Amino acid sequence: MADKCIWNVQNLDCAACAATIEENLNKVEGVKRARVDYAKKQIHVQSTDDRDDAFFQSLIAEAKRVEPALKVSSQPNQGKHTSLRMLIRITFSALFFALAFFLEIPLLFIPSYLIAGYSVLIKAGTNLLHGKVFDENFLMSIATLGALAIRETGEASAVMLLYLIGEFFQDRAVQKSRNAVMGVLDLRADEARIISEGKLEMVDSESVAVGSIIRVLAA
Repeated sequence: MADKCIWNVQNLDCAACAATIEENLNKVEGVKRARVDYAKKQIHVQSTDDRDDAFFQSLIAEAKRVEPALKVSSQPNQGKHTSLRMLIRITFSALFFALAFFLEIPLLFIPSYLIAGYSVLIKAGTNLLHGKVFDENFLMSIATLGALAIRETGEASAVMLLYLIGEFFQDRAVQKSRNAVMGVLDLRADEARIISEGKLEMVDSESVAVGSIIRVLAA
């Protein structure tokens, strides 16, 4: 039994989606407070009373209803491991692409395409099943599958490979920005001293109401 959960999330690349998830979770009966930390890629949920795992699993399902490709885990974020996997995929995809190009074996473009683009195809299929169409994954899949249909395997592979390379550099840039933001957030005090009715109280910093009198100690 638990009344508070913190999940790490992946594939949450849209601030608007994060805001929608937070809004929807706060509307669920039994949720005292829900907060989606887009910078840290985390979802914080506190219930009104003790709830079982089924309740919190239903909240995860609600979050995935907004973003079907969302991956939720209670384990630490795997940002570095994700970048490493992407780099490995780029290496092998580029290797097959080079072999196909220089040896003039078009069939080798297929493994290059699949290695670089399987995640795009999976996301497109998942989103399509949930009625979410015409996003970048869907459009990329349609374009490249169309290229494969007319036997332009090199073009299809190149599109997926270049897209993956772009995703890799974007992921690195986002990770650096996120680390910088988290460094600033770590400076934030978890507790605050407020003066209420002449008495000094220690409260959670997030629960400080607007207009409260805060006592700040000199460094």
